[in-house]
Amino acid sequence: MPARTTATAFAILLTLSLSSEAPGQTYVWDMDATEDQVNNSGVGDGSTDSAATGHATISYDHTTGVISYTVDWTGLEGLLTAIHLHGPATASESVMPHLWNVFTAEADVIGAGVDRTTDSYGDAALLTSLVPGTPHLVAPINLQHMVDELGYVNIHSDLWPMGEIRANLVLVTENVPVTSDHQRCIQKMQKQLEKLSKAVERRAYNCLRLVAKGLIPGPVETCFTAEEPKTTAATTSAAKTFDNVCSGFDAVGYLRFPAFGTAQVDELRAAAEGRDLDMGHGILGPDLDVGLILESTDRDASRCQQLVFRKTQNCEAQMLKEFRRCSTLGFKGKEGPVGATLPFDAPADQALCLDHDPNGRLAKKCDTPGSKPDAIRKAIAKSCVDDGVDLAAAFPGCGTSDGEVLHACVLASARCATCTALDASSEDLNLDCDTFDDGAANASCG
Repeated sequence: MPARTTATAFAILLTLSLSSEAPGQTYVWDMDATEDQVNNSGVGDGSTDSAATGHATISYDHTTGVISYTVDWTGLEGLLTAIHLHGPATASESVMPHLWNVFTAEADVIGAGVDRTTDSYGDAALLTSLVPGTPHLVAPINLQHMVDELGYVNIHSDLWPMGEIRANLVLVTENVPVTSDHQRCIQKMQKQLEKLSKAVERRAYNCLRLVAKGLIPGPVETCFTAEEPKTTAATTSAAKTFDNVCSGFDAVGYLRFPAFGTAQVDELRAAAEGRDLDMGHGILGPDLDVGLILESTDRDASRCQQLVFRKTQNCEAQMLKEFRRCSTLGFKGKEGPVGATLPFDAPADQALCLDHDPNGRLAKKCDTPGSKPDAIRKAIAKSCVDDGVDLAAAFPGCGTSDGEVLHACVLASARCATCTALDASSEDLNLDCDTFDDGAANASCG
């Protein structure tokens, strides 16, 4: 293959799909390659200060099952010894495992007959023929790591054995239709998110209640994230469901894990745990142990806190249920929010489910003013105001003595926490949680 040189750039080009015009394209990666992405050179800041720079692209075609790639390197300071795709790893990590290899070892470089400082190399392979330990290894889980951008192309030389330059994966195109397997994965994992959240809700409420009663010592924040049987069981169930319905490929070569709509199990667990902590901080203040009132100190105020916290959890749980119900019907093309395309085929469609409440179930739990108020308003009125509780002292995160203003603050905390959790547990939804929490773009929900 003829050498290709440039005066100012060093290029890596990896291609793991077809060209952007080709039919059936599913995934394309495109990224720059530079020495400053190397972080384990063993000197200085971990980079190599090599003059080489570059660019990268990768693609996978579901129709043919073919992975193709091209690699260009220009101006290496050392002699090329290997090219690996390492992972899973974030941009700041360096790991030994390879997702697949271009040149496994120096003998492969020599055997390919390429120039070891400036040249190009390309090849293609069937995904189904790729076997661990061989060049071009791309097992299903490794392709998923690549879709999640958890990998990097490492160009090794004899001068820099740990890598002279590196290109962290950047996915630029996901041209993937929403398949029936994707719909099933989304629906099942959203249900698992609800189960995880329910287990976390129970644990958080019990922590708040038992610490307030003096039955356990706290701290509350530590208790909120402590492992216990129900959260362990819920996490195990979520992992089993993911393996059964979201992993691997379907019959035509699509990843069963969708491009949007859900996330990996650890992300679901983190989202569920973060939600109650965020809501708690919103209404009780940045330090739950400072904001929590013990029953031995003020029984009425303590029970007011506990009940409002629990009713707010119920509101959050209903938000998750309505989001899942809307998503399920939308992907099936049966029903959807105003402005959504049916059936859903893009993240923007699913994002509209965030405040969809056609049957009023969400309003009943969260926000119904008037003669038949929602559960949160009832708790504030009957268990706080009627008992003479100082609302501002009981809910320092809101800092108001007005019951209706307190309700607005509590609801905004619930909406912010739930929106943030949904965004974290659903790939590429890009939810506008700052506007969703209180109707204004005011940085109230980070």
